[in-house]
Amino acid sequence: MQPHCRISVPVVALVLGLLLAPAADAGERRITIAGATIGGSLYIITTGMAKVISQYVPGVTATAQTGDVNANIGSVQKGDVEIGGTQPQGMRWSWDGAKYMKHFGQTRNVRLFLPSANWAVHFLVLPDSPVKQLADIKGKTISMGGALSSSEVVEELLKLYGLQLDRDYKGKRMGHQAAVDALKDRTLDVAVPFGAVPAPAAVDAMTTKKARLIPVEVEKLKELGKDSPYWFPLTIKKGALPNLENDVVTLGGFDIFVIHKDLPEDLVYQMTKALIEHADEVEKVHPGGSCFRFEYVKEMIENKRFVAGGTPYHPGVLRYLAERGLRP
Repeated sequence: MQPHCRISVPVVALVLGLLLAPAADAGERRITIAGATIGGSLYIITTGMAKVISQYVPGVTATAQTGDVNANIGSVQKGDVEIGGTQPQGMRWSWDGAKYMKHFGQTRNVRLFLPSANWAVHFLVLPDSPVKQLADIKGKTISMGGALSSSEVVEELLKLYGLQLDRDYKGKRMGHQAAVDALKDRTLDVAVPFGAVPAPAAVDAMTTKKARLIPVEVEKLKELGKDSPYWFPLTIKKGALPNLENDVVTLGGFDIFVIHKDLPEDLVYQMTKALIEHADEVEKVHPGGSCFRFEYVKEMIENKRFVAGGTPYHPGVLRYLAERGLRP
């Protein structure tokens, strides 16, 4: 079962310039929130978070910046940013310094903050592309995300179709918007941006070029997710993206936010309270902001989905959740 935050809604105009936090006054605490690359949804969600924190947490000015969902863990670990958007599987491995996250070491300065939006993997092709299903990617060139992205899940999914990276297809490391630009220029066969629906890069491709979404077989998705709580079939509903005339099933996952362990408990409590109790204001910035609503946070915790290996919660988060009757 996929988490139930509301992300599949009609596309709305997003004017990022109106979302920038005001300059901090002397003596105010500055909080930096790292999101993802331009063209994804996570950066837009972080701008909404920054706006809410700046407005409702006294003495704090928060700002959003672009980032990378895996590199953000390292940035929080080092204290370069206070909050980072990432994905639970990346945090799981980085906590122990294992697998593809081992170059960060054991990220024991990082704590769980809040779950965030479901995201969809968008397999996008131009209208005249011969690619109709994922098996048709053989011999093609696709985008694989940034250098420290979580695109390994795409590689694992394609292995279920008998396709090996660098043997059966080529992968280019590039951000979400760069991938869509390359698709439009016909220097890329398949753009694969991630993002909560409506992901800006997907909106761009489907608006300007009437790009098509390639569906993913549900059985393949179930096979991919059988040993992981992080992957699941996600349906992008008809009308949720421009020119999308039918529901499309694709690979779904979800983002989380992590925070530095040394931030004061009361500060983290206040930020947690602000985001959960003003989730509707983040939702106005991007529909994925609905996932800060208490009902969603409660569902994720009670169903034990908001876990990342041995990573503990920040005490300030636990304090707020306890007040609401939740004890992870």
